[in-house]
Amino acid sequence: YIVNVNTPPSSGTLRLKDAATHEDAGPTMHVIDEAGTVAKVEISAEDWVDESGHLPLSYEFRTSYPSTAEREVVLARGSAPTVVVRLPAGKSEDEYNVNVVVYVSDRYGATSRYQRNIQVIMTSAGVPDSAAASNLAVSLMNETGAFTTAKKTGDVREMLQLCTILGDLLGVEGVS
Repeated sequence: YIVNVNTPPSSGTLRLKDAATHEDAGPTMHVIDEAGTVAKVEISAEDWVDESGHLPLSYEFRTSYPSTAEREVVLARGSAPTVVVRLPAGKSEDEYNVNVVVYVSDRYGATSRYQRNIQVIMTSAGVPDSAAASNLAVSLMNETGAFTTAKKTGDVREMLQLCTILGDLLGVEGVS
């Protein structure tokens, strides 16, 4: 008997870039940038390979906190190896670290998991969280704000990410 075993995609990495500057995110990023807006990050699953008959690959991007790593939140899924999202702020008990995870699957369901940690600080240096929360709430909800724009376009994922970030800033439990 010959048994063929499907091996999962391999050899890939996970890259994080600031979506505005396209520079590598580095070990730390701020959720609210110097301009007071909620920063976006570009997450790319790069260099994943599999047998040609097992293509196309699909990608599922998630986040979790190190202290509750088993509770992963799906950010996006699909055939695109790159997504632009807003990351939640890290929690003090996790030293502000957030796990960014990608699951890469082939057409037969064989799946690999890759994780990268990044320290995600809520605000830029010198900006108190209370002031940042107030400024963020106003800027999100005004006529040209990110939440209003997402609502008009029906981008539910964007609205949820913005609500999670605002909830983190306000210290609301159970939002993220």
